Amino acid sequence: MISRFNLFYGKRKDQQVKTYIEASRSFTDFLDNAAKGTYYGLESQLDFYPNESLHLFTSLGLLKSEFDSYTAALTGRAPAQSPEYQYNVGFDVAFADGWIFKSNVEGKGSYYFSNTHDQKSNAYALLHASLEYTSGSWSTVLWGRNITDTSYETRGFFFGNDPSTGYTDALYTQKGTPRTFGLTLSYDF
Repeated sequence: MISRFNLFYGKRKDQQVKTYIEASRSFTDFLDNAAKGTYYGLESQLDFYPNESLHLFTSLGLLKSEFDSYTAALTGRAPAQSPEYQYNVGFDVAFADGWIFKSNVEGKGSYYFSNTHDQKSNAYALLHASLEYTSGSWSTVLWGRNITDTSYETRGFFFGNDPSTGYTDALYTQKGTPRTFGLTLSYDF
């Protein structure tokens, strides 16, 4: 068994924050400075090998992050793209000479899409798997990502940008990668 455990704590002064200004249906991106911010949490990783053919693993990240001093609306709130937790749990098993099956679930908690609005992502979990065959310097991997075809958002923009709705405020999201399969052939020199 191999384990790693890290605790962290930090204070930020003049933390850089990506934001934008909306004026007359025009958007200007820029970097701003939040006066102060605090973050702390832990990262943990565990690898367990109960025998020569099986490897079990897990990792967990917990984060508490907030603006200590910024605009009135954002003071005390978490910065964008700062989920409170992330995890990865899985295994790989060698079941015949040269063959390995791997599978894992990766997940992420909800987070604010931007520092310019209060819209958040939903928490999500994604299932991945692969079947690998290695012979000498050659390897072939048949893989699948997001096998359950979970729909999830990675980015979100909230503004009145659509003239067909009278420029009323709306959330526009960028979706994460859908179910994807592939085959990778490799040669190690």
